[in-house]
Amino acid sequence: PAGDPSARDHYLSIGLFFLSLCLFTAENVATRMIGLGLPTEQITFVRALGGMALTLPICLWVGPSVLRVTRFRLHLLRGLLSFAGLWLYFYCFAVLPLAIATTITFSKAFFLAILAAFFLKEVVGRRRWAAIAIGSAGVLIVMRPGADGFEWAALAALASAALSGAVLVCTKIISRNDSPLSIMFYLSLITVGFSLVPGLLSWRTPGASDLFWLSCIAILGPSAQYAGILAFRAGSVATLAPIDYARIILTLAAGFLFFGEFPDVISLVGTCVIVGAALLTTLRRSD
Repeated sequence: PAGDPSARDHYLSIGLFFLSLCLFTAENVATRMIGLGLPTEQITFVRALGGMALTLPICLWVGPSVLRVTRFRLHLLRGLLSFAGLWLYFYCFAVLPLAIATTITFSKAFFLAILAAFFLKEVVGRRRWAAIAIGSAGVLIVMRPGADGFEWAALAALASAALSGAVLVCTKIISRNDSPLSIMFYLSLITVGFSLVPGLLSWRTPGASDLFWLSCIAILGPSAQYAGILAFRAGSVATLAPIDYARIILTLAAGFLFFGEFPDVISLVGTCVIVGAALLTTLRRSD
């Protein structure tokens, strides 16, 4: 019914999540617009500052309680993994076609399942292991190691996906005792800390165009994350997880419209294999 609060939350969560996907896609376009015109370390630092600018006012409003955490070393590790993952993420999107970079980063679902099995003792049934194996084959199809057109940046995309999975496992462990706001605050603070020196040492004064796109990255990325958080607060993972793969369509469209890119048949086949396997891995928790 139209007046049903649960129905409103359902549609609100879908709307917010789709907004998050659009903002992430726009961030990818901004990254590609800059390309290698600015150091990746500088882009990572500015992106981290954008996250801190969004988080800090909320934390100041809440007060000192946000500083209390139980496993600071794990927060530190999570921040380091996040920094490294961000660097690789921006590098691969600066170099690779948007759709290819996005497709490879979907392998995060496979790394997450494997890491969760070992560190969280989650049950990974035979069908999920099969989906991981099939998805890995899809990654090889897209990356085509040994082929003339192989891009080393594809390995950066794969490593970024692995680190993203590791960050999520750390988040799962930390969230057992620490509040979401504390988790967000320390992630922002530690990522800024790790990116500060490389960012300043590599700093190159951007021109007007690069400054515009750099500002977009600082605003769009954190805004996309916040919209995603609000979406998951209003809706269920089971509803929203499959929608994440709409990013493939968004990045295909963005790549074609802004850069004249369109994947070849082999890449499209690999994309279908990865997306199908990632969906099975995400949605099937056990046999």
